Amino acid sequence: MTGLDYFSKQASDYARYRFGYPQELIKEIASLTNERNLVWDCGTGSGQAAVSLAEYFGHVVATDISERQIANAVCHERVDYRVCAADNSGLKDQSVDLVTAAQAAHWFDLDRFYVECRRVLKPKGAVVLWCYTLPKSREEIDRLVNRYYHEVLAPFWSPCLKLVDNGYKDLPFPFHEISFGTYEAETRWSFSDLQGHLNSWSAAQEFQRVNRKDPFALIREELAAAWGDPNTVVTFRWPLHIKAGRID
Repeated sequence: MTGLDYFSKQASDYARYRFGYPQELIKEIASLTNERNLVWDCGTGSGQAAVSLAEYFGHVVATDISERQIANAVCHERVDYRVCAADNSGLKDQSVDLVTAAQAAHWFDLDRFYVECRRVLKPKGAVVLWCYTLPKSREEIDRLVNRYYHEVLAPFWSPCLKLVDNGYKDLPFPFHEISFGTYEAETRWSFSDLQGHLNSWSAAQEFQRVNRKDPFALIREELAAAWGDPNTVVTFRWPLHIKAGRID
């Protein structure tokens, strides 16, 4: 990524409380390429997408600006993790079949990232970017999670998160777009799992830095009452928003 690192401090929690993506999504992404030799997964974080892509491709180069994120990434024999920016992958010209970025592209200098995509991709190579928005579970839990996101943390979100809030509809994407299926990710979490995930958000970390207190404390009591037994596992479904396309 280019100059923005909001996740190094909580890298271990980020890795623990991030989730993978549906196999059907990864399979459709893989179907976009004629060859399945090399993928560049940019802004890989702790590697959830990279490891899934490695099941379909011979080799994945997974990059992130954060050394600590890379240090906490999921190991896989076909995934090569590297610390570098989104506009300087170090990959050879026209060497890559596919470029992906999962819950990451909104942090990039997109103009420079897209130049790098065009440089490293083979002719007709594909680019797939996706994000997820707030999940659906029980109504009373969703209401509190939405309040936490839109009210408690509102002043602390980076402006680039507006691209996520709008499901990447406003994300610049200068490629020949490809229609894509509709997907959602699913997690089954205890109360502490959800708390860990919410506290790993960049805005939660910024709130804590500025106010020197835990933002989750502002909803904990109500959320605990809505949840019931904290060991109860609740299913969350996260809508995925996908931009897919090919270069000229």
